[in-house]
Amino acid sequence: MTRYFVAANLWLIFAVLAVLGSTTERSNPSMYSFFHRGEWFSSGSYSLVVFALFAVSAFFFTLTWKTRNKS
Repeated sequence: MTRYFVAANLWLIFAVLAVLGSTTERSNPSMYSFFHRGEWFSSGSYSLVVFALFAVSAFFFTLTWKTRNKS
């Protein structure tokens, strides 16, 4: 249970960093990057990456809930 809780929190931190670290370039269409590092993503692609990070975090939180001790 503890390993799932730690993993869920780590993925949640990655997701929040992805949201806070999005940088927009003025162009048409708008492009996003992560703290001006790496590739540029379209709006839909960047949103999909952020959604995937939150989904993985939610999955691990669900595993934490399902494997908890029933004491």
